Amino acid sequence: MELIEFASICAERWKEKTLQEFRAEAMSKDSGIIYDAMRQKDGQRALLLVCTTGTTALEELERKIDLGNEGDPADWRKLTLVELVMRSTTAGGLCYESLLGEDGKRSAIILCASTPEMAIIIGDLFSLPR
Repeated sequence: MELIEFASICAERWKEKTLQEFRAEAMSKDSGIIYDAMRQKDGQRALLLVCTTGTTALEELERKIDLGNEGDPADWRKLTLVELVMRSTTAGGLCYESLLGEDGKRSAIILCASTPEMAIIIGDLFSLPR
């Protein structure tokens, strides 16, 4: 997929949707997980966004990968998914934002994989269909 086409599709789909809105969608699911993807013409994912709000899923994710401390949290009411996608493309294909609860623990996380290879890895972490 060409860069201009990639950017245009991302802007069209996600420029208005905030991380908070994506999180609200995840919270409405029984699993506490929601995802959205963009596929290449061959069907392979070119980009994958996943949000999880479930305590069990968050704990399992933290056991599987070292999320570390990302510094100051972003304002989920303002940061859009397309901004997260652009951040991911400049960070080697993967980035994330965490939302901390009052207890200081993660209450939600959104991961963005912007390469097919990273999309497979993140999809497999959540057992998403390929």
